[in-house]
Amino acid sequence: MKRILLILTICISALICLSAASYAEEGCDHNWSDWEITDTDGCTSYLTRVCLNENCDAIEEDVVVEHMWTDWQTDWDATCSEVGHKSRYCDNCGAYEEETIPATGKHQWDSWFTLTGATIYRAGVKTHYCMSCGAEQRGTIARLTPFAKFTQSKYSVYKGSTMQMKSVLGIASGDAIKSWKTSKKKVVSITKAGKIKAKKKGTAKITVTLKSGKKATCTIKVTKKPKASKKSSASGTVYITRTGVRYHCDKNCWGLRNANALYKVTLSTAKKKGLTPCHVCY
Repeated sequence: MKRILLILTICISALICLSAASYAEEGCDHNWSDWEITDTDGCTSYLTRVCLNENCDAIEEDVVVEHMWTDWQTDWDATCSEVGHKSRYCDNCGAYEEETIPATGKHQWDSWFTLTGATIYRAGVKTHYCMSCGAEQRGTIARLTPFAKFTQSKYSVYKGSTMQMKSVLGIASGDAIKSWKTSKKKVVSITKAGKIKAKKKGTAKITVTLKSGKKATCTIKVTKKPKASKKSSASGTVYITRTGVRYHCDKNCWGLRNANALYKVTLSTAKKKGLTPCHVCY
């Protein structure tokens, strides 16, 4: 009987001690020690700390990972419709991370090119494509503004010579010539096709009317051929261009209207080059 009582007393005391310890730990306002590194593995550190209060055996553990990452490197760029990719590595342990780069949603358009040219009557159509995904985008080209303009306001021609006025007239695409008119038919006549003939010395105005209603006017001055035009000796002076096939006795000749530069040479030099006389000034 005494032995049974002793065993019960010991068990009860142990339970009381365990309960007290458990209560002490749960009700403890922990006074934690500093973290101590107990183990490391590459960039991973294992930490431990304990409560310094009496009758408290609380322990905490933690794991800290500190990688030495490289800068992000783009493996392939994102496009308007496709995601990109980037990655980085830990210089210490070789750990690897990767991420996607969101699609930009912005097309990479090439240059515009014209499908249908604009005229004075209708707008044109242009298009371009995305160099990444092939998407097409179309746009309009504004209708042209009608205009009529001669390259010069005044022209000089010799009596008896002819000249095509269409060659010096600029008009917008889609427009067309409706009619020609001369102010003095006895001085300068003009055909329906725009070809004038200098009939006698004087001045006349040529007016062109387009189908769009636009008009343009220039002045034609008719003069006699200069005496120099009759010279045919080898010592005579003539005017030529770098690529022309004619030589001229008058530097203001109609045939030189588009010349960028004139060269003054002897008639014999011009003939040696295989040039022939201008039908306007000779």
